[in-house]
Amino acid sequence: MKCKKIQESMIQLYEKSLMEAEKSKATTEKYMRMLGGGIVQWYKDGAVYLPGTGVYPTTSDTTPRYGADGADSNPVTVDGYKNCLALKAIPLSDDVKNATEKEAALIITGNTADKGGGIGANGGIVIGTDATTSVDVTKVWSGDSEEERPASITVNLLGNGVVIDTITLTAANNWSHTFEALPTADKNGQAYTYTVSETAVPGYTTRITGDAQTGFMITNTKTKTDSDTGLTVEKVWTLDDGGKAAASVQVELLRDGQRYEIVELNEKNGWSYTWDQLNDKYEWSVAEVNVPEGFTSTVSHQGNQWTITNDDIPGVGTDIPQSGDNNHPLMWIMLLFISGGAALTLMVKGRKKMNQ
Repeated sequence: MKCKKIQESMIQLYEKSLMEAEKSKATTEKYMRMLGGGIVQWYKDGAVYLPGTGVYPTTSDTTPRYGADGADSNPVTVDGYKNCLALKAIPLSDDVKNATEKEAALIITGNTADKGGGIGANGGIVIGTDATTSVDVTKVWSGDSEEERPASITVNLLGNGVVIDTITLTAANNWSHTFEALPTADKNGQAYTYTVSETAVPGYTTRITGDAQTGFMITNTKTKTDSDTGLTVEKVWTLDDGGKAAASVQVELLRDGQRYEIVELNEKNGWSYTWDQLNDKYEWSVAEVNVPEGFTSTVSHQGNQWTITNDDIPGVGTDIPQSGDNNHPLMWIMLLFISGGAALTLMVKGRKKMNQ
């Protein structure tokens, strides 16, 4: 019971000090990192030994310590635990452990306790520095479709060239993450250099841009394979009946008959567009989204070269001469015809009058 009361008191004071000191998520995460910024995970470590009693109040003396027989090899989360509990901190890797040892300002040697050792105090103990920073990382996909992407990718955070943390990015976390509670400098005051790397993604090339201050962007671009194909569409206008080409048209790419993407064709891009890296396990085709008024639309193709031809309809969409338009040839023809008819009528009437 005495151990339980001490534990409750310590936990309450510890939680209160954390909340009042910084009141942030980074505060809690800070105590989950080792010197040098390496991530650490906590595992159950067998039994809790009470000095002077020689007993283990929470477990038996035969309980295996961490890793002794592979028992309970999963990290644990302790939240509001008020009983005696033995835990062991395990660094992410030996590199992280070595980096931590280089940063250690306090080394305990010659420990004579029969069971473990440590540091005790009735106040707070600060190891390292309170100054922290954070690093953002975002994943961007290029040249693929959502269905082609892997469900997740692994990103590593490196501090001075050593992998100190690892995160899994997925669509659920918007392919982004913030590494928090990272120390800004080592024990000598030298600023840490943070970078990121990615576990290779099959079928993609990787390009990393940015820095620790502005955030890193990892761009994965789909690589072309033997199963990829390309498709080109071209717009052709047939204007032999007085029609006028539209300023632009929209063309949709269809995958197995379903809309996949829409592009705009116009004079600027030469009324043509090419799609690359289309998986040939699908059937690809094109169609015009809205056929311009006064035109018919015909789609044809030879292999992966597609053509959409718009032919103007006679009498639809042609210009009608307006009053005051002196430059329209049709108007002059009509006026000439009317004038000729009027002159012929006058001549006929004149002859009739002379005969009378």
